[in-house]
Amino acid sequence: MGSMWKVLKINTLVLVVLFSLACSSVRATVSYDDKAFIINGKRRILISGSIHYPRSTPEMWPDLIQKAKDGGLDVIQTYVFWNGHEPSPGKYNFEGRFDLVKFIKLVQQAGLYVHLRIGPGFPVWLKYVPGIEFRTDNQPFKNVGLHYERWNAGVLGPVTLKGLNEGTRDLTKQSWSYKVGLKGEALNLDTVTGSSSVEWVEGSLLAQKQPLTWYKLAMKGFVESIVLMMKSEKLFEPQGGPIIMAQIENEYGPVEWEIGAPGVAYTAWFVKMALALDIPVPWIMCKQETTPAPMIDACNGFYCDGFKPNKPNEPKMWTEVWSGWYTALGGPLPYRPVEDLAYSVAKFIQSNGSMFNYYMYHGGTNFGRTSGLFVTTSYDFDAPLDEYGLLNEPKWGHLTDLHKAIKQSEAAILSSSPTVSWPGDNQEVHVFKSDSGCAAFLANYDTKGWTKLMFQNFPYDLPPWSISILPDCKTEVYNTAKITRKVGFRRKMKPVLSTFSWQSYNDFVPSAGDKDTYPMQGLWEQVNITRDYSDYLWYLTE
Repeated sequence: MGSMWKVLKINTLVLVVLFSLACSSVRATVSYDDKAFIINGKRRILISGSIHYPRSTPEMWPDLIQKAKDGGLDVIQTYVFWNGHEPSPGKYNFEGRFDLVKFIKLVQQAGLYVHLRIGPGFPVWLKYVPGIEFRTDNQPFKNVGLHYERWNAGVLGPVTLKGLNEGTRDLTKQSWSYKVGLKGEALNLDTVTGSSSVEWVEGSLLAQKQPLTWYKLAMKGFVESIVLMMKSEKLFEPQGGPIIMAQIENEYGPVEWEIGAPGVAYTAWFVKMALALDIPVPWIMCKQETTPAPMIDACNGFYCDGFKPNKPNEPKMWTEVWSGWYTALGGPLPYRPVEDLAYSVAKFIQSNGSMFNYYMYHGGTNFGRTSGLFVTTSYDFDAPLDEYGLLNEPKWGHLTDLHKAIKQSEAAILSSSPTVSWPGDNQEVHVFKSDSGCAAFLANYDTKGWTKLMFQNFPYDLPPWSISILPDCKTEVYNTAKITRKVGFRRKMKPVLSTFSWQSYNDFVPSAGDKDTYPMQGLWEQVNITRDYSDYLWYLTE
Protein backbone atom coordinates (compact mmCIF):
# COMPACT_ATOMS: atom_id res chain seq x y z
CA MET A 1 0.00 0.00 0.00
CA GLY A 2 2.82 2.42 0.90
CA SER A 3 4.61 1.74 -2.40
CA MET A 4 1.43 2.26 -4.40
CA TRP A 5 0.77 5.56 -2.56
CA LYS A 6 4.24 6.86 -3.46
CA VAL A 7 3.64 6.05 -7.12
CA LEU A 8 0.25 7.74 -6.98
CA LYS A 9 1.74 10.87 -5.42
CA ILE A 10 4.48 11.04 -8.05
CA ASN A 11 2.03 10.57 -10.91
CA THR A 12 -0.26 13.20 -9.46
CA LEU A 13 2.65 15.63 -9.16
CA VAL A 14 3.64 15.04 -12.78
CA LEU A 15 0.03 15.58 -13.85
CA VAL A 16 -0.19 18.87 -11.95
CA VAL A 17 3.10 20.11 -13.42
CA LEU A 18 2.07 19.19 -16.96
CA PHE A 19 -1.33 20.84 -16.47
CA SER A 20 0.36 23.99 -15.18
CA LEU A 21 2.69 24.13 -18.17
CA ALA A 22 -0.21 23.61 -20.54
CA CYS A 23 -2.19 26.46 -18.94
CA SER A 24 0.74 28.85 -19.22
CA SER A 25 0.89 28.48 -23.01
CA VAL A 26 -2.74 27.97 -24.04
CA ARG A 27 -3.21 28.85 -27.69
CA ALA A 28 -6.32 30.73 -28.71
CA THR A 29 -7.83 32.19 -31.84
CA VAL A 30 -8.45 35.93 -32.08
CA SER A 31 -11.15 37.38 -34.33
CA TYR A 32 -13.96 39.95 -34.11
CA ASP A 33 -17.44 40.85 -35.25
CA ASP A 34 -19.55 44.00 -35.07
CA LYS A 35 -19.96 43.61 -31.30
CA ALA A 36 -16.54 42.79 -29.90
CA PHE A 37 -13.23 40.99 -30.10
CA ILE A 38 -13.68 37.22 -29.98
CA ILE A 39 -10.99 35.30 -28.09
CA ASN A 40 -11.16 31.53 -28.26
CA GLY A 41 -14.75 31.71 -29.49
CA LYS A 42 -16.00 34.09 -26.77
CA ARG A 43 -16.91 37.76 -27.14
CA ARG A 44 -15.07 39.98 -24.67
CA ILE A 45 -15.39 43.53 -23.40
CA LEU A 46 -11.73 44.49 -23.21
CA ILE A 47 -10.62 47.00 -20.57
CA SER A 48 -7.13 48.23 -21.34
CA GLY A 49 -4.53 50.67 -20.04
CA SER A 50 -1.34 52.14 -21.49
CA ILE A 51 1.90 51.42 -19.64
CA HIS A 52 4.98 52.30 -21.70
CA TYR A 53 7.90 50.10 -20.68
CA PRO A 54 10.68 52.68 -21.38
CA ARG A 55 8.90 55.29 -19.25
CA SER A 56 9.43 53.24 -16.09
CA THR A 57 12.20 50.98 -14.81
CA PRO A 58 12.23 47.16 -15.11
CA GLU A 59 12.11 46.98 -11.32
CA MET A 60 8.75 48.79 -11.42
CA TRP A 61 7.15 46.64 -14.12
CA PRO A 62 5.80 43.75 -11.99
CA ASP A 63 4.17 46.12 -9.50
CA LEU A 64 2.66 48.32 -12.22
CA ILE A 65 1.24 45.32 -14.05
CA GLN A 66 -0.19 43.82 -10.86
CA LYS A 67 -1.86 47.11 -9.90
CA ALA A 68 -3.34 47.29 -13.40
CA LYS A 69 -4.74 43.78 -12.98
CA ASP A 70 -6.07 44.62 -9.51
CA GLY A 71 -7.72 47.65 -11.10
CA GLY A 72 -9.76 45.43 -13.40
CA LEU A 73 -7.73 45.66 -16.61
CA ASP A 74 -7.66 42.86 -19.20
CA VAL A 75 -5.05 44.37 -21.53
CA ILE A 76 -1.82 46.37 -21.31
CA GLN A 77 -1.20 48.64 -24.29
CA THR A 78 2.24 49.93 -25.25
CA TYR A 79 4.02 51.61 -28.10
CA VAL A 80 7.20 50.08 -29.49
CA PHE A 81 9.79 52.86 -29.29
CA TRP A 82 11.86 52.93 -32.49
CA ASN A 83 13.97 55.84 -31.20
CA GLY A 84 14.94 53.86 -28.11
CA HIS A 85 15.47 50.52 -29.81
CA GLU A 86 17.61 51.86 -32.65
CA PRO A 87 19.45 54.92 -31.29
CA SER A 88 21.94 54.76 -34.17
CA PRO A 89 21.63 53.10 -37.58
CA GLY A 90 21.67 49.34 -37.30
CA LYS A 91 22.58 49.31 -33.59
CA TYR A 92 19.68 47.80 -31.67
CA ASN A 93 19.00 48.12 -27.96
CA PHE A 94 16.68 45.67 -26.18
CA GLU A 95 18.20 45.88 -22.73
CA GLY A 96 17.15 47.51 -19.45
CA ARG A 97 14.16 49.80 -19.94
CA PHE A 98 13.99 48.68 -23.57
CA ASP A 99 13.65 44.95 -22.90
CA LEU A 100 10.38 44.65 -24.78
CA VAL A 101 10.23 40.84 -24.66
CA LYS A 102 10.72 40.78 -20.89
CA PHE A 103 7.95 43.33 -20.40
CA ILE A 104 5.49 41.39 -22.56
CA LYS A 105 6.30 38.13 -20.79
CA LEU A 106 5.69 39.80 -17.42
CA VAL A 107 2.28 40.91 -18.66
CA GLN A 108 1.53 37.35 -19.71
CA GLN A 109 2.65 35.96 -16.35
CA ALA A 110 0.09 38.26 -14.71
CA GLY A 111 -2.64 36.75 -16.90
CA LEU A 112 -3.23 39.86 -19.03
CA TYR A 113 -3.26 40.48 -22.79
CA VAL A 114 -1.09 42.90 -24.79
CA HIS A 115 -1.97 45.44 -27.47
CA LEU A 116 1.25 46.22 -29.36
CA ARG A 117 1.40 49.60 -31.13
CA ILE A 118 4.24 49.65 -33.65
CA GLY A 119 3.93 53.37 -34.26
CA PRO A 120 6.35 55.98 -35.66
CA GLY A 121 8.60 57.18 -32.78
CA PHE A 122 11.36 58.15 -35.19
CA PRO A 123 15.01 58.10 -34.10
CA VAL A 124 16.92 61.35 -34.53
CA TRP A 125 19.38 59.94 -37.06
CA LEU A 126 16.57 59.23 -39.53
CA LYS A 127 16.18 62.93 -40.30
CA TYR A 128 19.68 62.97 -41.79
CA VAL A 129 18.93 60.45 -44.54
CA PRO A 130 19.33 62.50 -47.76
CA GLY A 131 16.02 63.61 -49.26
CA ILE A 132 13.89 62.11 -46.52
CA GLU A 133 10.37 63.32 -45.72
CA PHE A 134 8.53 61.71 -42.81
CA ARG A 135 5.17 59.93 -43.01
CA THR A 136 4.52 60.49 -46.69
CA ASP A 137 5.00 58.78 -50.04
CA ASN A 138 8.76 59.29 -49.89
CA GLN A 139 11.25 56.69 -51.15
CA PRO A 140 14.08 57.51 -48.72
CA PHE A 141 11.66 57.17 -45.80
CA LYS A 142 10.06 53.96 -47.04
CA ASN A 143 12.97 52.29 -48.79
CA VAL A 144 16.43 53.81 -48.55
CA GLY A 145 17.40 53.34 -44.97
CA LEU A 146 20.40 51.88 -43.24
CA HIS A 147 23.74 51.12 -44.86
CA TYR A 148 24.78 47.58 -43.92
CA GLU A 149 27.17 46.10 -46.46
CA ARG A 150 29.47 47.52 -49.09
CA TRP A 151 31.08 45.37 -51.77
CA ASN A 152 34.20 46.23 -53.71
CA ALA A 153 34.02 47.61 -57.23
CA GLY A 154 33.79 44.97 -59.94
CA VAL A 155 31.14 42.80 -58.29
CA LEU A 156 29.47 40.28 -60.62
CA GLY A 157 26.20 38.41 -60.06
CA PRO A 158 25.28 36.12 -58.49
CA VAL A 159 25.99 37.68 -55.10
CA THR A 160 25.68 35.46 -52.01
CA LEU A 161 24.83 37.17 -48.72
CA LYS A 162 26.05 35.03 -45.82
CA GLY A 163 26.07 35.87 -42.13
CA LEU A 164 25.32 39.54 -42.61
CA ASN A 165 24.75 40.62 -39.01
CA GLU A 166 24.64 44.11 -37.62
CA GLY A 167 24.22 44.10 -33.88
CA THR A 168 21.74 41.31 -33.12
CA ARG A 169 19.89 41.33 -36.43
CA ASP A 170 20.05 38.55 -38.97
CA LEU A 171 19.68 40.66 -42.08
CA THR A 172 19.58 37.75 -44.50
CA LYS A 173 15.94 36.91 -43.79
CA GLN A 174 14.39 40.25 -44.61
CA SER A 175 13.67 42.56 -47.54
CA TRP A 176 16.30 44.61 -49.31
CA SER A 177 16.68 47.33 -51.88
CA TYR A 178 19.92 47.91 -53.70
CA LYS A 179 21.70 50.78 -55.43
CA VAL A 180 24.17 50.22 -58.23
CA GLY A 181 25.82 52.26 -60.93
CA LEU A 182 27.73 55.51 -61.10
CA LYS A 183 24.76 57.56 -59.88
CA GLY A 184 23.59 55.02 -57.32
CA GLU A 185 20.03 55.01 -58.63
CA ALA A 186 17.56 52.85 -56.71
CA LEU A 187 16.49 49.76 -58.62
CA ASN A 188 13.89 47.09 -57.90
CA LEU A 189 13.38 45.31 -54.60
CA ASP A 190 14.61 41.80 -54.00
CA THR A 191 12.77 39.88 -51.27
CA VAL A 192 14.83 37.51 -49.17
CA THR A 193 12.99 34.94 -47.04
CA GLY A 194 13.45 31.74 -45.12
CA SER A 195 17.17 31.06 -45.31
CA SER A 196 20.35 31.96 -43.50
CA SER A 197 22.23 31.94 -46.81
CA VAL A 198 20.55 33.65 -49.71
CA GLU A 199 21.61 34.18 -53.31
CA TRP A 200 20.69 37.31 -55.17
CA VAL A 201 20.84 36.69 -58.91
CA GLU A 202 20.68 39.28 -61.64
CA GLY A 203 21.73 37.63 -64.88
CA SER A 204 22.30 40.86 -66.79
CA LEU A 205 24.39 42.52 -64.09
CA LEU A 206 27.75 43.68 -65.38
CA ALA A 207 30.80 44.53 -63.35
CA GLN A 208 30.30 47.95 -61.80
CA LYS A 209 32.86 50.72 -61.79
CA GLN A 210 31.53 51.86 -58.43
CA PRO A 211 31.05 49.81 -55.24
CA LEU A 212 27.72 48.05 -54.78
CA THR A 213 25.86 49.29 -51.69
CA TRP A 214 23.01 47.41 -49.99
CA TYR A 215 20.34 49.20 -47.96
CA LYS A 216 17.81 47.88 -45.47
CA LEU A 217 14.30 49.26 -45.87
CA ALA A 218 13.94 51.94 -43.18
CA MET A 219 10.43 51.93 -41.72
CA LYS A 220 9.60 48.52 -43.12
CA GLY A 221 12.81 47.13 -41.68
CA PHE A 222 11.96 48.22 -38.16
CA VAL A 223 8.36 47.00 -38.23
CA GLU A 224 9.44 43.73 -39.81
CA SER A 225 12.18 43.12 -37.25
CA ILE A 226 9.76 43.71 -34.34
CA VAL A 227 7.15 41.35 -35.81
CA LEU A 228 9.79 38.68 -36.43
CA MET A 229 10.99 39.05 -32.85
CA MET A 230 7.45 38.64 -31.51
CA LYS A 231 6.91 35.57 -33.70
CA SER A 232 10.23 33.97 -32.75
CA GLU A 233 9.44 34.47 -29.05
CA LYS A 234 5.92 33.05 -29.65
CA LEU A 235 4.26 36.11 -28.16
CA PHE A 236 1.16 36.33 -30.35
CA GLU A 237 -1.97 34.85 -28.75
CA PRO A 238 -2.45 32.03 -31.31
CA GLN A 239 1.16 31.01 -30.56
CA GLY A 240 0.44 30.84 -26.84
CA GLY A 241 1.49 34.43 -26.12
CA PRO A 242 -0.45 37.46 -24.84
CA ILE A 243 -0.55 39.77 -27.93
CA ILE A 244 -4.14 39.93 -29.22
CA MET A 245 -3.89 42.96 -31.53
CA ALA A 246 -1.28 45.18 -33.18
CA GLN A 247 -1.35 48.73 -34.49
CA ILE A 248 0.46 50.22 -37.47
CA GLU A 249 1.17 53.99 -37.68
CA ASN A 250 -0.64 56.34 -35.28
CA GLU A 251 -3.31 59.02 -35.71
CA TYR A 252 -2.42 59.46 -39.38
CA GLY A 253 -5.87 60.67 -40.49
CA PRO A 254 -5.23 64.42 -39.96
CA VAL A 255 -1.86 64.14 -41.74
CA GLU A 256 -3.39 62.31 -44.70
CA TRP A 257 -6.12 64.94 -44.98
CA GLU A 258 -3.55 67.75 -44.85
CA ILE A 259 -1.13 66.47 -47.51
CA GLY A 260 -3.63 64.77 -49.82
CA ALA A 261 -2.50 62.30 -52.49
CA PRO A 262 0.96 61.54 -51.03
CA GLY A 263 -0.72 60.69 -47.72
CA VAL A 264 -3.21 58.38 -49.43
CA ALA A 265 -0.35 56.63 -51.23
CA TYR A 266 1.63 56.30 -48.00
CA THR A 267 -1.39 54.78 -46.22
CA ALA A 268 -1.81 52.22 -49.00
CA TRP A 269 1.91 51.39 -48.77
CA PHE A 270 2.13 50.84 -45.01
CA VAL A 271 -1.13 48.86 -44.95
CA LYS A 272 0.18 46.54 -47.67
CA MET A 273 3.51 46.28 -45.86
CA ALA A 274 1.87 45.39 -42.54
CA LEU A 275 -0.49 42.80 -44.02
CA ALA A 276 2.41 41.10 -45.80
CA LEU A 277 3.95 40.33 -42.40
CA ASP A 278 1.09 37.87 -41.85
CA ILE A 279 0.62 38.24 -38.11
CA PRO A 280 -1.99 35.91 -36.54
CA VAL A 281 -3.98 38.69 -34.81
CA PRO A 282 -5.95 41.69 -36.14
CA TRP A 283 -4.28 44.94 -37.17
CA ILE A 284 -5.86 48.23 -36.10
CA MET A 285 -5.35 51.89 -37.00
CA CYS A 286 -6.52 54.83 -34.91
CA LYS A 287 -7.91 58.27 -35.66
CA GLN A 288 -8.05 57.66 -39.41
CA GLU A 289 -11.48 57.59 -41.03
CA THR A 290 -10.02 56.22 -44.27
CA THR A 291 -8.74 53.05 -42.57
CA PRO A 292 -8.97 50.34 -45.28
CA ALA A 293 -10.06 46.73 -44.76
CA PRO A 294 -9.07 44.54 -43.04
CA MET A 295 -7.54 47.11 -40.66
CA ILE A 296 -9.92 48.04 -37.84
CA ASP A 297 -10.75 51.71 -37.40
CA ALA A 298 -10.51 53.06 -33.82
CA CYS A 299 -11.11 56.33 -31.95
CA ASN A 300 -8.86 58.53 -29.79
CA GLY A 301 -10.07 61.42 -27.65
CA PHE A 302 -11.68 62.64 -24.44
CA TYR A 303 -15.09 61.32 -25.57
CA CYS A 304 -15.81 58.67 -28.21
CA ASP A 305 -19.44 57.64 -27.61
CA GLY A 306 -20.44 59.18 -30.96
CA PHE A 307 -17.72 57.32 -32.89
CA LYS A 308 -18.74 54.71 -35.46
CA PRO A 309 -16.36 52.30 -37.24
CA ASN A 310 -15.96 53.11 -40.92
CA LYS A 311 -16.79 49.55 -42.02
CA PRO A 312 -19.52 47.04 -41.08
CA ASN A 313 -18.70 43.98 -38.98
CA GLU A 314 -16.11 45.85 -36.90
CA PRO A 315 -16.28 46.42 -33.13
CA LYS A 316 -16.44 49.91 -31.68
CA MET A 317 -12.98 50.53 -30.20
CA TRP A 318 -11.47 53.43 -28.25
CA THR A 319 -7.68 53.12 -28.26
CA GLU A 320 -6.95 56.31 -26.29
CA VAL A 321 -9.22 57.42 -23.46
CA TRP A 322 -7.28 60.49 -22.36
CA SER A 323 -7.04 60.25 -18.57
CA GLY A 324 -5.35 63.66 -18.44
CA TRP A 325 -2.75 65.41 -20.57
CA TYR A 326 0.99 65.94 -20.79
CA THR A 327 2.60 68.71 -18.74
CA ALA A 328 3.94 71.75 -20.61
CA LEU A 329 7.00 73.57 -19.29
CA GLY A 330 5.84 76.39 -17.04
CA GLY A 331 2.22 75.28 -17.21
CA PRO A 332 -0.13 73.87 -14.57
CA LEU A 333 -0.41 70.16 -13.88
CA PRO A 334 -3.23 68.81 -16.08
CA TYR A 335 -6.15 67.33 -14.19
CA ARG A 336 -9.21 65.41 -15.39
CA PRO A 337 -11.83 64.68 -12.73
CA VAL A 338 -12.44 60.96 -12.38
CA GLU A 339 -16.19 61.63 -12.43
CA ASP A 340 -15.89 62.91 -16.00
CA LEU A 341 -13.49 60.15 -17.04
CA ALA A 342 -15.83 57.44 -15.71
CA TYR A 343 -18.82 59.18 -17.33
CA SER A 344 -17.12 59.16 -20.75
CA VAL A 345 -16.34 55.43 -20.47
CA ALA A 346 -19.86 54.49 -19.31
CA LYS A 347 -21.38 56.52 -22.15
CA PHE A 348 -19.11 54.73 -24.63
CA ILE A 349 -20.12 51.29 -23.32
CA GLN A 350 -23.86 52.12 -23.38
CA SER A 351 -23.37 53.17 -27.03
CA ASN A 352 -22.19 49.68 -28.08
CA GLY A 353 -18.49 50.19 -27.33
CA SER A 354 -16.61 47.04 -26.37
CA MET A 355 -12.92 47.96 -26.09
CA PHE A 356 -11.43 51.02 -24.41
CA ASN A 357 -7.91 51.92 -23.32
CA TYR A 358 -6.80 54.55 -20.81
CA TYR A 359 -4.02 56.71 -22.20
CA MET A 360 -2.31 56.68 -19.80
CA TYR A 361 -2.92 54.15 -17.01
CA HIS A 362 0.64 54.80 -15.84
CA GLY A 363 2.46 57.62 -17.61
CA GLY A 364 5.87 57.45 -15.97
CA THR A 365 8.86 59.59 -16.92
CA ASN A 366 10.39 60.89 -20.15
CA PHE A 367 13.96 59.94 -19.32
CA GLY A 368 16.98 61.62 -20.86
CA ARG A 369 16.19 63.77 -23.88
CA THR A 370 12.95 62.02 -24.84
CA SER A 371 10.50 64.77 -23.87
CA GLY A 372 8.60 66.46 -26.65
CA LEU A 373 8.80 70.13 -27.53
CA PHE A 374 8.16 72.21 -24.38
CA VAL A 375 7.08 69.06 -22.49
CA THR A 376 8.43 68.23 -19.03
CA THR A 377 10.21 65.01 -18.17
CA SER A 378 7.17 64.02 -16.10
CA TYR A 379 4.63 62.04 -18.13
CA ASP A 380 2.27 61.66 -15.17
CA PHE A 381 -0.83 62.36 -17.30
CA ASP A 382 -3.01 62.42 -14.16
CA ALA A 383 -3.20 58.65 -14.68
CA PRO A 384 -4.69 56.12 -12.21
CA LEU A 385 -1.10 55.17 -11.33
CA ASP A 386 1.05 58.27 -10.89
CA GLU A 387 4.51 58.95 -12.31
CA TYR A 388 6.12 56.81 -9.60
CA GLY A 389 3.62 53.94 -9.73
CA LEU A 390 1.61 54.94 -6.65
CA LEU A 391 -2.19 54.76 -6.61
CA ASN A 392 -3.74 58.06 -7.66
CA GLU A 393 -6.85 58.09 -5.50
CA PRO A 394 -9.74 58.39 -5.87
CA LYS A 395 -9.15 57.91 -9.62
CA TRP A 396 -7.73 54.37 -9.42
CA GLY A 397 -10.38 53.10 -7.01
CA HIS A 398 -13.38 54.75 -8.68
CA LEU A 399 -12.37 53.33 -12.08
CA THR A 400 -11.82 49.90 -10.50
CA ASP A 401 -15.43 49.97 -9.31
CA LEU A 402 -16.56 51.04 -12.80
CA HIS A 403 -14.78 48.06 -14.36
CA LYS A 404 -16.51 45.67 -11.94
CA ALA A 405 -19.91 47.08 -12.90
CA ILE A 406 -19.14 46.75 -16.62
CA LYS A 407 -17.99 43.15 -16.22
CA GLN A 408 -21.17 42.33 -14.28
CA SER A 409 -23.14 43.64 -17.29
CA GLU A 410 -20.91 42.04 -19.97
CA ALA A 411 -23.10 39.06 -20.92
CA ALA A 412 -26.18 41.20 -21.55
CA ILE A 413 -24.23 43.93 -23.40
CA LEU A 414 -22.51 41.54 -25.80
CA SER A 415 -25.60 39.47 -26.61
CA SER A 416 -27.99 42.28 -27.56
CA SER A 417 -28.32 45.79 -28.94
CA PRO A 418 -29.62 48.48 -26.61
CA THR A 419 -33.17 49.74 -26.53
CA VAL A 420 -33.00 53.51 -26.01
CA SER A 421 -35.66 55.68 -24.37
CA TRP A 422 -35.90 59.27 -23.09
CA PRO A 423 -38.07 59.41 -19.95
CA GLY A 424 -37.44 63.11 -19.29
CA ASP A 425 -35.45 66.21 -20.18
CA ASN A 426 -31.72 65.43 -20.37
CA GLN A 427 -32.51 61.83 -19.38
CA GLU A 428 -31.65 58.74 -21.41
CA VAL A 429 -31.95 55.01 -20.73
CA HIS A 430 -30.12 52.20 -22.54
CA VAL A 431 -31.37 48.66 -21.85
CA PHE A 432 -29.53 45.54 -22.99
CA LYS A 433 -31.82 42.52 -22.68
CA SER A 434 -31.50 38.94 -23.92
CA ASP A 435 -31.57 35.37 -22.68
CA SER A 436 -28.13 36.10 -21.19
CA GLY A 437 -29.51 38.74 -18.86
CA CYS A 438 -30.56 42.36 -18.54
CA ALA A 439 -28.42 45.45 -17.92
CA ALA A 440 -29.44 49.10 -17.88
CA PHE A 441 -27.58 52.42 -18.11
CA LEU A 442 -29.46 55.43 -16.73
CA ALA A 443 -28.07 58.82 -17.79
CA ASN A 444 -28.54 62.39 -16.56
CA TYR A 445 -27.04 64.75 -19.16
CA ASP A 446 -27.86 67.91 -17.22
CA THR A 447 -24.58 69.60 -16.31
CA LYS A 448 -25.85 71.32 -13.15
CA GLY A 449 -28.85 69.68 -11.52
CA TRP A 450 -29.74 66.33 -9.94
CA THR A 451 -32.65 64.42 -11.47
CA LYS A 452 -35.08 61.73 -10.35
CA LEU A 453 -35.32 59.22 -13.19
CA MET A 454 -38.20 56.71 -13.21
CA PHE A 455 -37.23 53.30 -14.57
CA GLN A 456 -39.53 50.28 -14.36
CA ASN A 457 -41.72 52.20 -11.89
CA PHE A 458 -38.83 52.82 -9.53
CA PRO A 459 -37.11 56.19 -8.90
CA TYR A 460 -33.35 56.62 -9.24
CA ASP A 461 -31.56 59.77 -8.06
CA LEU A 462 -28.81 60.78 -10.48
CA PRO A 463 -26.26 63.58 -9.93
CA PRO A 464 -25.60 65.99 -12.80
CA TRP A 465 -23.52 64.71 -15.72
CA SER A 466 -23.61 61.09 -14.57
CA ILE A 467 -24.59 57.56 -15.56
CA SER A 468 -25.81 54.78 -13.27
CA ILE A 469 -25.19 51.13 -14.12
CA LEU A 470 -27.74 48.44 -13.20
CA PRO A 471 -26.29 44.99 -14.11
CA ASP A 472 -29.65 43.29 -13.35
CA CYS A 473 -31.87 46.17 -14.56
CA LYS A 474 -32.84 46.76 -10.92
CA THR A 475 -29.93 47.46 -8.62
CA GLU A 476 -27.73 50.51 -9.04
CA VAL A 477 -24.24 49.19 -8.32
CA TYR A 478 -22.36 52.20 -9.67
CA ASN A 479 -22.80 55.84 -10.57
CA THR A 480 -20.04 57.72 -12.35
CA ALA A 481 -20.38 60.80 -10.09
CA LYS A 482 -20.86 59.04 -6.74
CA ILE A 483 -17.38 58.44 -5.36
CA THR A 484 -17.20 55.96 -2.50
CA ARG A 485 -13.41 55.66 -2.40
CA LYS A 486 -11.32 57.77 -0.06
CA VAL A 487 -9.37 60.65 -1.52
CA GLY A 488 -5.66 59.90 -1.50
CA PHE A 489 -3.21 62.08 0.37
CA ARG A 490 0.56 62.40 0.48
CA ARG A 491 2.69 63.00 3.53
CA LYS A 492 5.87 65.00 3.17
CA MET A 493 8.81 63.10 4.65
CA LYS A 494 11.62 65.01 6.32
CA PRO A 495 15.15 63.87 5.45
CA VAL A 496 17.06 62.07 8.17
CA LEU A 497 20.06 64.35 7.72
CA SER A 498 19.29 68.02 8.17
CA THR A 499 22.51 69.29 6.60
CA PHE A 500 23.88 68.86 3.10
CA SER A 501 27.39 69.18 1.76
CA TRP A 502 28.21 70.71 -1.60
CA GLN A 503 30.91 69.81 -4.07
CA SER A 504 32.01 71.62 -7.19
CA TYR A 505 34.26 70.86 -10.11
CA ASN A 506 35.52 72.66 -13.19
CA ASP A 507 33.90 71.56 -16.44
CA PHE A 508 36.03 71.14 -19.55
CA VAL A 509 35.80 74.18 -21.80
CA PRO A 510 36.73 73.53 -25.45
CA SER A 511 38.94 75.82 -27.48
CA ALA A 512 38.69 76.94 -31.07
CA GLY A 513 41.40 74.52 -32.17
CA ASP A 514 39.67 71.34 -30.95
CA LYS A 515 38.67 68.75 -33.55
CA ASP A 516 34.98 68.91 -32.55
CA THR A 517 34.59 72.64 -33.23
CA TYR A 518 32.80 74.09 -36.25
CA PRO A 519 33.20 77.63 -37.62
CA MET A 520 29.84 79.25 -38.29
CA GLN A 521 27.86 82.47 -38.39
CA GLY A 522 24.80 82.78 -36.17
CA LEU A 523 23.19 80.07 -34.06
CA TRP A 524 22.56 76.50 -35.19
CA GLU A 525 19.86 74.06 -34.19
CA GLN A 526 21.45 72.11 -31.34
CA VAL A 527 20.03 68.70 -32.29
CA ASN A 528 21.51 69.06 -35.78
CA ILE A 529 24.95 69.55 -34.24
CA THR A 530 24.90 67.11 -31.32
CA ARG A 531 22.75 64.47 -33.08
CA ASP A 532 20.99 64.01 -29.72
CA TYR A 533 24.14 62.67 -28.05
CA SER A 534 24.54 65.55 -25.60
CA ASP A 535 22.57 68.15 -23.68
CA TYR A 536 25.39 70.66 -24.04
CA LEU A 537 26.73 72.82 -26.84
CA TRP A 538 29.46 75.44 -26.26
CA TYR A 539 29.59 78.65 -28.28
CA LEU A 540 33.00 80.38 -28.61
CA THR A 541 33.02 83.86 -30.12
CA GLU A 542 35.86 85.78 -31.70
